[in-house]
Amino acid sequence: MVDRPIRPLAIEIASGFGPATVAGKLLADVGYHVVKIEPPQGDPMRELASARARLNLWDLLCGSKDSVVLDISRGRCVLDVLLDTAEVLVVDRDAYRSLDAEEVMRREKLTTCVVSAFGLDGPMADWRGGEEIVQAVSGIVSITGHIGGKPVRIAGAMLTHATANLAAAAILADATAKRRGMPGALLDACMFDTALAFQTSAIPAFFIDGKPPSGIGNRHTMAAPWNSFACRDGWVIICAGNTPTWLRLCETIARPDLVADPAYASQGDRVRNVDALEREIESWTRVRSIAEVEAAFDVAGIPCGQIFPLETVLDHPQFAARALLRNTEGRRIAGGIFFRDGTPLPVHAGAADLGDGTRAVMRGRLGVPAAQYAQWLAEGILRERDECYVAAV
Repeated sequence: MVDRPIRPLAIEIASGFGPATVAGKLLADVGYHVVKIEPPQGDPMRELASARARLNLWDLLCGSKDSVVLDISRGRCVLDVLLDTAEVLVVDRDAYRSLDAEEVMRREKLTTCVVSAFGLDGPMADWRGGEEIVQAVSGIVSITGHIGGKPVRIAGAMLTHATANLAAAAILADATAKRRGMPGALLDACMFDTALAFQTSAIPAFFIDGKPPSGIGNRHTMAAPWNSFACRDGWVIICAGNTPTWLRLCETIARPDLVADPAYASQGDRVRNVDALEREIESWTRVRSIAEVEAAFDVAGIPCGQIFPLETVLDHPQFAARALLRNTEGRRIAGGIFFRDGTPLPVHAGAADLGDGTRAVMRGRLGVPAAQYAQWLAEGILRERDECYVAAV
């Protein structure tokens, strides 16, 4: 019988839905044993008004973690035991500020990753706010929406998840550095940095002519045709952002006259005359079905895709093929997004109910003596599931 390798231990101290919580989920996806430290009343995500929403969000983000209930304000000695064994500490800004940073960083094998909205320094470091606020102050909201309309945010939590991915990548890079003998580092990952890094077309466009783009909708600031186009039965996105693709598009829609038109001779010309150009293309797509347009453009090697509603995405064979959602022990948890040799990495089901992992982690993983563990329980520093806030369980 071959013993299974012990998964590296990562401690997560983060409140609510934010990039630190998502980063912890990603670490669990790549094989870490993630222990989520919760206060006695539980994480705020457990208090969502809808029981269905609470379970879905919690299971997707925390179903692969072990919940340990710890009153950190009274149990720093218990936190020390956890951090002395852990390889990674993932914290949000508030949790990091409540800790003794020097005490945390004395552990040479510990990687500490602070994941926040605005980072650890700068005049906005103490600002409150998440996805929407960062989108606003980073300039993203100013370039969304349509010309003449109100500025709007990007739907969903793109920056939250992207920052979590960058945080996880930084943690894995530091793990490599530690294997080369380097001490664990303090990592600073924030949504503001991510937001600026993602504006890879808006910022260069501003540098070119000094005019910030605004209200571009689904267009591209430096390429055309690139937008959503109406079909007979719905909408498609077409991205013909370079000259070879543009030439194939004109051939596909049987419009060689557009190639010869000086108004569309160069990429810059096509961007300047984009309104007229899009009317020409939509005169072709509007009388055809989505399937016809997709098929014709696929043969020509032109990027084109239907705009699916979410329910169609979740029922699509591609969604199933990528194993992006799994039912584990009656709970829906997010499937792994990391593949190795064509197979998604396994998703471990955690003890995610409030305090469900306290005993297994403290006694089983860390080997805390029974008498010491019983004392911490009696003092209310640690709590187990059957002692916890019933409504949260």
